[in-house]
Amino acid sequence: MIDQGVDALIINPVDWKALKDVLQKAKDNGIAILNVDSDIFDEKLTDATIKSDNYQAGQIVGNYFLTQHPKSNVVLLTHEAAKSSQDRIQGFLDAVSINPEIKVVDRIDCQGQTEIAMPKFKEFLAKDIQFDTVFCLNDLASLGVVAALEETNLLNQVKVYGVDATPDSKALIYEGMMTATAAQFPTQIGRKSAQILYDLLDGKSVEKETKIPVKLITRDNVTSLGIDRWQ
Repeated sequence: MIDQGVDALIINPVDWKALKDVLQKAKDNGIAILNVDSDIFDEKLTDATIKSDNYQAGQIVGNYFLTQHPKSNVVLLTHEAAKSSQDRIQGFLDAVSINPEIKVVDRIDCQGQTEIAMPKFKEFLAKDIQFDTVFCLNDLASLGVVAALEETNLLNQVKVYGVDATPDSKALIYEGMMTATAAQFPTQIGRKSAQILYDLLDGKSVEKETKIPVKLITRDNVTSLGIDRWQ
């Protein structure tokens, strides 16, 4: 795309350190760079970042978690290479750290993918480590965990928490198979990204970082967002 002479690039980094060389080339060619959904390690290479408040996402789930669990052994499903995952996990850990009876017994890097989370979580179950709850960096991981727990007849013994509020995870919450998630609002992210992109192309100054707030979703309010679609 750089060689074709595009005016702008919109990127969604999965590995936040992997794009340095190509983004530097784009920047040297005068291409506007808009970073969407997750952070890039070297922020100087992008013109703007628009994303959910990922730390807040983990934090609000953690705060709700505290109201549900006076003590708990928690498993974390992570994506260590993604800054959004790092922020969500840290927000959750900071929130629950006020209760010493909540302990993390394992961390599983599933890259945020259902097809990786499910087999890795089944491997974890074979270790016979005592746990009662799982916090997942996203709801693709949550789906894998729920599937693994259901297959091993453990779902009624374990509470699962996530981030995203995908249609699938909202359906699981509605059915009592997940406990809570933090809703992202991708339509708002997309709309704001388009506005900022047009401003960049018009040569206007823009905010370096824009965070879209998130919202806690439980069985009490899950129908308010519509279960069959993204919000």
